Amino acid sequence: QEQAMEMLQMWKDRHGLQASVHVMCEVLINVGCKAEAEEVFGQDTVKKVQSHMSDSDSGSDNPDRLLYELAEEVGVNWLELALDAGMRQHEISIIESEARIPEQQAWKMLCQWRAKIGIDFNIDEVRARLKILRQKRHNKLAKYLIFPEMIHDDKNLCGREAELDAMFRQFWGDLGESEMIAQFCLQVINGLGGIGKSAAASKYAALWKQRYGGGVFHFNGESYASLRNSIRQNLRKLGLQCSEGSLMEDNQIFLHHVNSTGNVLLVYDAADDLNLLVNILPSVTAHVHVLVTTRTCGDHPVLARADRITSLGRLPP
Repeated sequence: QEQAMEMLQMWKDRHGLQASVHVMCEVLINVGCKAEAEEVFGQDTVKKVQSHMSDSDSGSDNPDRLLYELAEEVGVNWLELALDAGMRQHEISIIESEARIPEQQAWKMLCQWRAKIGIDFNIDEVRARLKILRQKRHNKLAKYLIFPEMIHDDKNLCGREAELDAMFRQFWGDLGESEMIAQFCLQVINGLGGIGKSAAASKYAALWKQRYGGGVFHFNGESYASLRNSIRQNLRKLGLQCSEGSLMEDNQIFLHHVNSTGNVLLVYDAADDLNLLVNILPSVTAHVHVLVTTRTCGDHPVLARADRITSLGRLPP
């Protein structure tokens, strides 16, 4: 038993989370050391592990395949689930550095979770927790899918139906099924002051808000101060802690949340100084649509990134 304990301790030191009680016990059984396993882990644990091994050998669904399927279900919700499971920030950071695609991040998170708790890991229980988290987020976001400051008088929108339709097709394609995952897309609406840019953005958001399960977020881009206030307001409405540092730090916290949600629409309104947005706009991330309204036209890095620019002119009387 002493030699077995020394071996297991060395293994645990080397492999960390992957050396769970379940895994170590299973290895001892496989090499014919069932008695040693019972001495180290107890008879009840050995019986559970043997039962689990028997289920796996009897033609039941492959545990890894089931975990892959679960990872696909979790997808962009992996971060919320990781926090709910008690994972620490450094563990989450490692996952983010090792994988970029949400499904891969979910897979790594679930593997770590399973390694931690061994045979107590239950896929049906994880699905139930995921369902509860999604419902809580839906209830929270339902209160502010469209923020009051984003609602404008739409009297200038008469005759803008073609522009709105073109914006929709650029974001969603010709089909645009309501359940599809949004692909990253940045659109800009530009034109003279008072031409109806903000109203057009507001109208688009109001028409299609049901497609953005992760929320519609408004940012006042008139100045550095208004932009930072908008970011901090969004953080507070999400129940997230604002930083004590710069606008960039607050923005990173917000974008970190965005990366863990469903489809979102980010509206940067009245951003006439596009330089303010150069380091603020999200990188190319699935399920994120960005809409910028500005008076600026011509050459600018933000305009160069745009998938479509809609230039509004004055409507005929």
